[in-house]
Amino acid sequence: MPKNQLPELRYSDPKLRFIEYQAILRILANGNKSVMARQYPAVHSKILEFEKKFDKSDLDTFKGQALDMLHRGVFDNKLAGQAMMNVYRFMESEGRVVPDGYDDEVIEQDRSSVNIPLLTKAQRNINAEIKKVKRDQRSIARENHQRKRLGNEALVPKNVYEEARSIVFEYLKIGGNREELAQIAQELAVERGLTELQTNTLSQHIMLAYFDKLNIHNRLEFELLANPSQENKSIFYLWHQLCRKYEKGIEFPLSFDQGAKMASCSKSTYPNYIEKMCNLKILKKVAKGKRGANSKMADVYRLLVTVKS
Repeated sequence: MPKNQLPELRYSDPKLRFIEYQAILRILANGNKSVMARQYPAVHSKILEFEKKFDKSDLDTFKGQALDMLHRGVFDNKLAGQAMMNVYRFMESEGRVVPDGYDDEVIEQDRSSVNIPLLTKAQRNINAEIKKVKRDQRSIARENHQRKRLGNEALVPKNVYEEARSIVFEYLKIGGNREELAQIAQELAVERGLTELQTNTLSQHIMLAYFDKLNIHNRLEFELLANPSQENKSIFYLWHQLCRKYEKGIEFPLSFDQGAKMASCSKSTYPNYIEKMCNLKILKKVAKGKRGANSKMADVYRLLVTVKS
C-alpha cells in the first residue's frame, strides 16, 4: 500500500502503539519497513525501544495476546481493511471481541466482579459447527427468496456476487458515495457479461443494498471506536454480546441484571449504556417489562443493527 494510504497511528501508549505499528506493517505495508520508516519516522526510530517495554507480565494481558495473535495471523482477512478492523476491535475492547472463528481462550484483564464461565474446547467446537450450519441455512434461504422474488434469470453467479461485495467494502473505506457506486455496478456488469435482469440484481439488490447496510454498521462502529471511553467500550462489548445471542429484528427480553452482566458493568452505569444504545439506534425498546410473581422485570428490545457485515 502506498505511503499516503497508510492510516495515522491512534495510540499514544508505547505498547499499544508498538502493536498497532506491527499490525500496519504486516497487513497494510506488506512487511515493507522502508515504507513504514517514511510514514512513521518518529515511531520507526524508536521501535526497538517500544519492543523492549514488553516484559513477561504483559504476556498475561490483552496486549501480549494481541501481539501473539498478530504474529499467528489470527486477525488476517482477504480484505486488508477488515483485518485492521479486527485488530482495532480487539484492542479497543481490551481483548473481549475476537475475530470470527477464533477458538483459543483470550486473556482478559479483570473487568468486574462478575464471573463468566469459560466454554470447554469441545463446547466451542460444537458452537462453531452450529454457527456454520446456521450460516449455510441463511445463505440457502436468501438464495431461494431471491429466486422466488426475482426469478432464476435474474440471479448472478456466485463469483460475481463475492467480487461485488468486496468492491463495495473497499469502496466504502475511501468514502465513496451511492451514486458513483451505481455506475461502478453498471461497469462491472458489462465486464462480466451480465444480462439486463442480472445487472439490475447486481446493482440494486447486491451492491447498493450492501453499501447501505455497511454504511450504517461502520458509522456506529467508528463513532464508538473514535472515542474509546469506558462507556463506549462497554457499549461496544454489550453490542457484540447481544449479537452473538440474538438475531437482528427479533424481539427479546433483557432484564436489568442480565444486561449488566452481559456488559460486564455495574448496575448503576448500565441504564446509561442501554439508553445510549437506543439513542444510537442500535437497539429499540419495544415494550416496558412487568415484574411477575416469581420473575425479574425484563424490558423487551429488538436489535436494529448487528456487528456482522
